Amino acid sequence: MDSVRAEKAWLAALSRDTDLRVPQPVASRTGELVVQVGCEGVPEPRLCAVFGWVPGTNLAKHMTVTNLHKLGRLSAQLHAHATNWKHDLRLLRYDKIFPFIEPVVLFQDEYRRLFPLKRRAVYEQAIQWAQTAIDRLKASGEPMRVIHNDLHQWNVRVFRGVLAPIDFEDLMWGWPVQDIATTLYYLFDREDYEELRTAFRQGYTGHSPWPERYPGEVDAFIAARGVGLVNFILQDPNPDWRAEIPSFVKVNEKHLRVLLEKQA
Repeated sequence: MDSVRAEKAWLAALSRDTDLRVPQPVASRTGELVVQVGCEGVPEPRLCAVFGWVPGTNLAKHMTVTNLHKLGRLSAQLHAHATNWKHDLRLLRYDKIFPFIEPVVLFQDEYRRLFPLKRRAVYEQAIQWAQTAIDRLKASGEPMRVIHNDLHQWNVRVFRGVLAPIDFEDLMWGWPVQDIATTLYYLFDREDYEELRTAFRQGYTGHSPWPERYPGEVDAFIAARGVGLVNFILQDPNPDWRAEIPSFVKVNEKHLRVLLEKQA
């Protein structure tokens, strides 16, 4: 309940405090942004929330340098607003390599065939690298803030040249470098990755200082996103996704090797 309330509250604050185009929370007849309801045939009550429609098409269909520059600025605006936005709701915290509620099933016996020794060593090295980056953030003294945590090209709408973030469901306490890494993870396979990453950074620094403290910090969290998604997809019941598990594990190994080699 707290995470849904926080999502609604941050969207309401962004609408009030900024000119960003975000989903508008719709209140119930009694003025509540989140209600709990039940009905016959459903085993337990459900949380219900309604949002206004955000016009446009997914940024994934408009992946230009200009739009990545805009996306960088959008990311910086969200981070800047979150610096001063306070609430007392309980949220997940990105202070460990696997911040979501799903159990960690990597390397369990039923998945052993997916992780031969050399591949497992790459994943374990990436996990240690990312956890060290988290430990350095915790020791830095920089306070955590709310981050979108899923700001990729399928969660951004483009309408008449304006970018609008949607799907704030995964928001949690974290740091800007983690949020940036999540965005960049979904660009990593593209041939124009470096060009788009540069455009994103230029857009970000046109609004706020780049938050990366040392070379490779963002890359550590790109690796973390990949490892976390593998852990997630191993447990997801969607049959289409499950069919992709072997190739997904292999592709992420390739990504991790590239990222780790850059740090060598």
